[in-house]
Amino acid sequence: MSCGNTFCRDCFEYQSYVSMSTGIKKCPDNHCGRRHSPQEIRADVTVSKLTELCRTQLLPLHQQHQLILQQSQHHRYHNQRRLDDTDDEELQIQLLHQQPQHHQLLQFQQNHNYIKLDCQVCYSLLIDPITTPCGHSFCKPCLTRSLDHNDKCPICRHQLRIPYTFLTNHPTNKTITLVLESLYLNLYTERRLISEHEFYDTMEDTPIFVSYLVFPKMPCFLHVFEPKYRLMLRRCLDSRQRHFGMVLPARNGQEGYSEYGTILEIKSAEFLEDGRSLVETIGSYRFRVLERNQKDGYHVGKTERIDDVDLEEEEELERRDLEAAAINNANTANPPMDEQPTAKLISLAREFIEDLRNGGAPWLLQRLNSTYGEMPDDPSDFTFWVASVIPIDEYDKYRLLELRSVRERLKLIILWITQLKDQWWFARGCCVL
Repeated sequence: MSCGNTFCRDCFEYQSYVSMSTGIKKCPDNHCGRRHSPQEIRADVTVSKLTELCRTQLLPLHQQHQLILQQSQHHRYHNQRRLDDTDDEELQIQLLHQQPQHHQLLQFQQNHNYIKLDCQVCYSLLIDPITTPCGHSFCKPCLTRSLDHNDKCPICRHQLRIPYTFLTNHPTNKTITLVLESLYLNLYTERRLISEHEFYDTMEDTPIFVSYLVFPKMPCFLHVFEPKYRLMLRRCLDSRQRHFGMVLPARNGQEGYSEYGTILEIKSAEFLEDGRSLVETIGSYRFRVLERNQKDGYHVGKTERIDDVDLEEEEELERRDLEAAAINNANTANPPMDEQPTAKLISLAREFIEDLRNGGAPWLLQRLNSTYGEMPDDPSDFTFWVASVIPIDEYDKYRLLELRSVRERLKLIILWITQLKDQWWFARGCCVL
């Protein structure tokens, strides 16, 4: 059943209908109370195989076991009398070891049921078993990954047509879980630990999404539909980190991706019925890829964080630039150097943004504020905000990720602004964002 319970069909048929016209019935489990449609009433293949095994092979063995117990009680009575009447130590040991094999039945169950409890996707012991509408059971992670690529049952190829919420909210099969915990507790615990270790090993490296250029503190909205990124997103959401790296693909359609990128923090994710998702993220900090690898189809890598230089070093860089420009311009034979204070560079960039806003329609200004937010006051955040707004090719903007100085980024932005002002569309008062 979709609630995770399993019942005999005949027992379930005796339950009263909630609606005679639709055939909907109430779950016999008093602690459940869910209503089930006729389409949900399917035979559980795994439980049916276990039941048939018990009926055909374990029942005769159980009867034989009961006979052995009765005989052993008779022998134990006579052996005890012989022990009381003899002083022979060897005979005492022999009589004491003539005990019935109480674990024979349990051993038979463990040996024969183990094969029936394997997942047919990963071929390991089932973990968090989920039963599909067609009656087959799989590990919850295995079924989820299978449906990323195909909406058919991995065994019978039945069209499942189940929404993604079926997997996220569906309870595990209680009967199969009970069998696993009763007969194979050690193996089941070990299997779960291995699965958890594999998950944390997977998240040890930074997952990398190859698509866009995103700057720190800037929002990014994603439509995730590729199977590899659907898997990556689920793992990020299940982990404590809830973030991944975003990088640009290699230029001109070449293989690989850029060396620098931005870590995106996941703010929210809305999953659609077919498994696609709409994800809202925001840039956190920049990183550089040190080692590259792949995991289950998507890119991962070892990264190092990239931060700006401290304020003292920033001021020292500004002082050296202004001194070098003054020395150079003192000699008229040298080509002039135009070095401005950092505050002046920020002012020039602000003026350009205002020109863009004034040249656009009112709806464009509203869209600008709703997408990127208000203009930040922090100089570092301001450079990335301006770069996100101005209409420059992404691969040119990518150079900002490498620069660790606010002043150097501002100088590059002012260069782009100068080039944009020479374009025909800007001279005619047009605005392109």
